Order: sequence, then structure tokens, then C-alpha cells
Amino acid sequence: MCTLLLVSGVVLALAVALLVLLAPAGRDAGTRAPAARRAGRAEAEALRLLRDWDRGRSAAYARGSAPQLRALYVPGAAVGAADLRVLHGWTRRGLRVSGMRTQVLALSVLGASPERVSLRVTDRLTGAVARGRGGRALLPRDRASTRELTLVRGGDRRWRMAAVREAPDAG
Repeated sequence: MCTLLLVSGVVLALAVALLVLLAPAGRDAGTRAPAARRAGRAEAEALRLLRDWDRGRSAAYARGSAPQLRALYVPGAAVGAADLRVLHGWTRRGLRVSGMRTQVLALSVLGASPERVSLRVTDRLTGAVARGRGGRALLPRDRASTRELTLVRGGDRRWRMAAVREAPDAG
């Protein structure tokens, strides 16, 4: 379930970036205040980062690959261990989960540095399908949830999820 929520976060981030990039700004982008341009770039970059991370997670689930999934998390991160338990639950039953898409409803950057990004994301998981020898089953649509995500960049320059927690005022 935690894994599905993380996937939802990625899709949420993508939708927000698209809204930021495609929504009418009310005036020409060249006339926006510098702070607004910086905020827009930060949101778009955060969305790109989250989308890339989610693609890796979706691929790991579709392959049923614990090593591939583990590589997306900071070693020892509780959220990574929880996601691996979910993946193992599917693979033990001979199933692979594909088509995981996250619908991003809102995204904001709480903090960012070259080595750490903290986001507040509201999203939901859609389109996931469990497939196995016995056929396929569409997973139920996830309800929207809001979480705070922390990603860190390792020595290899790859971004990994360090923490995911329910947003304090979400509920």
C-alpha cells in the first residue's frame, strides 16, 4: 500500500508540473517576477525528478525485481523496506504489477538543495494491473492522499527516496 502511495506521488508530481507548465499565467512568462519564475522552475524540476523516480519504481514492480526496487531507496529507509514487503507479496503469488500511474493533484517544494529535496505531494494511484498465469486484475483506484517526501542524492549522483510520511495537516 505504501508503494502504491509512492507511485501515486510520482503521478501527482507529473500532473502538477503539467499544470504549471501549461496553465495560462495571466501574463507573458517574461514579465513574471523573478521569484515566480524561480518557483515555477523549482516545481517543474521537482516534478521531473519525481517522475523519473516513479518510472524506476514502476519498472521494478513490472519486473518483480527487488534489487531494482531496493536501489531506489536510501539503505535502511523504512519506506523502502515497506515497499519491498509489498512487492514480495505480489511476487510470492506469482504476480507482477504493471501500468502503475500516479495522478498528481498538487505538488509543492518544501525545501531543496543540490543533495536533498523535500516535497509535499497530493496524489492517487490509477491504472495498476496485477498479472499472472491465471490472468489479470485491475487494482482498485487509490484514494487521494497527501504526503511529504524526502529524496537525497547519493555519491553516485542518483536520487533515492529517504522518507515518506503523511503530511501533518492531511486527514
